[in-house]
Amino acid sequence: MADLGFYHDKTFLPEQWAEYGVSVAIIFLRLGVRIRMVGVRGFQGDDFFAFLALALLTMDAVTVHFSYKLGTNLEVPPEMENHLTPSQYSSVVAGSKYEFAAWYSYTGLIWVMKGKMLFLYKRLTIGLWQAKVINWLAILCALTYAAVFLTVTLGCQPVSDNWRIYPPPSKQCGLKIQNVIVTCVLNVTTDFALLCIPIPLLWKVKTSIQRKIVIAMFLSSGIFVITASIIRTTLTLGAAPSSITVNRWGIRETVVGVATVNLPILRPMFTKSFWFPGYKGSSRGHNYYGYYGGSANYNMTARSKKGQRSDSMTAGINEPSHQSEDGKEDPGGVFVSTSVNVRVESRDTVDAPRMNPSSVWEIDKKSMV
Repeated sequence: MADLGFYHDKTFLPEQWAEYGVSVAIIFLRLGVRIRMVGVRGFQGDDFFAFLALALLTMDAVTVHFSYKLGTNLEVPPEMENHLTPSQYSSVVAGSKYEFAAWYSYTGLIWVMKGKMLFLYKRLTIGLWQAKVINWLAILCALTYAAVFLTVTLGCQPVSDNWRIYPPPSKQCGLKIQNVIVTCVLNVTTDFALLCIPIPLLWKVKTSIQRKIVIAMFLSSGIFVITASIIRTTLTLGAAPSSITVNRWGIRETVVGVATVNLPILRPMFTKSFWFPGYKGSSRGHNYYGYYGGSANYNMTARSKKGQRSDSMTAGINEPSHQSEDGKEDPGGVFVSTSVNVRVESRDTVDAPRMNPSSVWEIDKKSMV
């Protein structure tokens, strides 16, 4: 850190890099579990988003580190604004630029984690009506991120005022209060919307109440992210303006987010079947997403007679056993089994079945995600 005579907190950098290490370890464990379960070729969208999250997490750690070491315009006392040496002035300008860049990595990481949850929910809702809701939520997340991106980019004009030292920057350019508020509101709003997906699914899972509670804890972990976001915003706006406060709680929020978003993926590590594929103990439902497995069965009938048509559909989510079809122990994986039976009968079929037999299509779709 430049010798400015202020702006010092011995605990900041050790805490920052410790939390970064925890986050990186969680992401690598997640990737290890996925490779163990499905192999690299079985990677899905949320697995590739994990690499993007790792890149943004690293970018955030580096920018926050240098903004602390170099100093920012938010920490320069009014009495020192006209008394900075050229080297100090250059240091604070550079540090303020790093702080400005950190807003992009921080918000990008938060929304990438939402994308990971969308991919997860998309797989868990294959063949269900909630799959359409996922598409709308994806659009909502994209639009809210665009709003956050534009707020960070255009909230302070001209952009160079983000690193201006004298005259003192406004709250829009120093503390960047609009970034804090908009990010918090849209972050909490989208997280609440995402929570609407797993809860209804639990009602259809055929398992005990205790196990449903465990499933809810895994799939509704966004509550912890919401709590962290609200705490960060409250303390940031309530404390004296400081980039240390903003960054410290931002880092804490991201490590909570990384941990909770990846928690369902790490659950198989705590089962014997993960480490010992031949283990024959009771493992019903102990699959890729902890205790969660899904099976959706649909029976649809369409009959056309005298211009009329009737449709019927039944659906259900069942918890699959942990054995594969060949009788071997399945070490894990969300197994989604969808069966669709469509029977179409024309009027001729009903009146003269021997002359024109009905057409029947049987579609069975099984995928290991």
